[in-house]
Amino acid sequence: MDEEIQMLVVSQRAMPHLIALAEQEIARNRAIHEECGDDWPDDFDANDIHVFEIMLESLLAVQGRGEAIVDFTGKPGWFLLGALPDYVKRLGPSLTNEDFSSLEHVYVQGALPGARPFPTR
Repeated sequence: MDEEIQMLVVSQRAMPHLIALAEQEIARNRAIHEECGDDWPDDFDANDIHVFEIMLESLLAVQGRGEAIVDFTGKPGWFLLGALPDYVKRLGPSLTNEDFSSLEHVYVQGALPGARPFPTR
């Protein structure tokens, strides 16, 4: 892929949501792996667990440092940003306007051409 996400500015308002999203994706992928064993569905790869763990480590390393520059290079960043619209939809109205805007800012910075649109309010 010629396009590449690099370093993104992440506010401390967005950080807990991105950490929660990474943790949820790790848990979701582990549950699929435990249920399916080595007979994976077509849209699943158990190695994705490790990809989300890498992103989680990056986020945890800068948590609490104010506005942070986070490395979204490669699969870990792509995967987390790809899961962000569904996370926002799941939270729906429970997201404050400030949290919604902070997550939208992260997504807009890193969305690759052809990415799904960010949910609207």
